[in-house]
Amino acid sequence: MFTLKIDGQSYGVRVQYRPVYLDEKLFGSKFFTEDPPTPTGDRLTRNPDSTRTVVQILKLNDEARTSELVVEGSATCTLADKFVKREGRERAFKKAVNAFSSFKTVRTALWDAYWANHKHGKKVSVPASCEFCLNVPVA
Repeated sequence: MFTLKIDGQSYGVRVQYRPVYLDEKLFGSKFFTEDPPTPTGDRLTRNPDSTRTVVQILKLNDEARTSELVVEGSATCTLADKFVKREGRERAFKKAVNAFSSFKTVRTALWDAYWANHKHGKKVSVPASCEFCLNVPVA
């Protein structure tokens, strides 16, 4: 999780990986669910069929030390896909950012904070006076 401030409000970005299972209950159609299949009422122990990456943007209350979910984006691998952590995280983050704000400056601030907190891919130079990137050491 990393945090940033936008217009004086603190936000946190959290990434989760959830197992998904193939479910064929509805007339033979196939779709993914996060719950393991339960054919006899008991939970069937089986390996997940795929992985869903979920990125949540949370509104943080610094004084009360609480958080409130604002928006989340997700990306799910199909059976033919190979799970790549970086790619799923970027796709889910893109969906969450686009749902969070239509303002380019806000989206840019979120992406800059994302790249500053992940060691792969695009590198961003963060100025010493950056108010958006709280987790980045000041040079």
